[in-house]
Amino acid sequence: MTNAAVARWHGLDAVRGFALIAGVVLHASMAFLPGPQLWLVADATRSTTLSVAFFTIHMARMTLFFVLAGFFGRVVRERLGTAGFLRQRALRIGVPLVLAWPLVLGVIDAVLKVSMPGSPSATGGLTVATFPLAHLWFLYLLLWLYTGALLVRGTVVLLDRAGRVRTMADGAMRLLIGPWAPLVLAIPVAWWLYDTPYWMMWFGIPTPDTGLLPNRAALLSYGLAFGLGWVMHRQAELLLQRIERWWALSW
Repeated sequence: MTNAAVARWHGLDAVRGFALIAGVVLHASMAFLPGPQLWLVADATRSTTLSVAFFTIHMARMTLFFVLAGFFGRVVRERLGTAGFLRQRALRIGVPLVLAWPLVLGVIDAVLKVSMPGSPSATGGLTVATFPLAHLWFLYLLLWLYTGALLVRGTVVLLDRAGRVRTMADGAMRLLIGPWAPLVLAIPVAWWLYDTPYWMMWFGIPTPDTGLLPNRAALLSYGLAFGLGWVMHRQAELLLQRIERWWALSW
């Protein structure tokens, strides 16, 4: 691992920041989506153009977010070890989730009382299936994915002493990294979405913001993105070389 490579990874962190900023545009556009009201507020003017923008941003930014989460997750695990990784993720993901949840739900309840008088409380009748994660769902899903990554890694290390599985994964990643990657990875995601009951095509991957058990399509789709980022970090130098080459060609 070179110092140059580490320095360049700050650029990937900037990409994640731009994805979060795009979320502001996404949530603002929800007030203008055609069809039934899905957001806290709905403008009298609806826009098909903004619905296309919503779909594009929603599909791209959250998938990108989980790819980067997997990439940087492995960075942290390699630097701190498994125990240190668990402590750091608990402090940076688990604690904010627990502390911010009542604040977020309190604000949502207050807005609902103003914008939709008579609507039930967001925290009423909590069950495993109805637990409202609201805008913090991605933190909760990250805890699932971190746990899954450590379990898979531990199993591979235990059973694959010779490193054959990891060598095969590295070879597959070298073949996958390229402009064809989105198409290849879209195939399983398309099937998972098609197999999802009551799936709304224009909404993309169903947001797992309700219930303590994430919906299957979101868990598998975002899990695939997270796993891609995790394994991609094993080929970080190759990734940076490809990015440099594509960037040069684009200009």
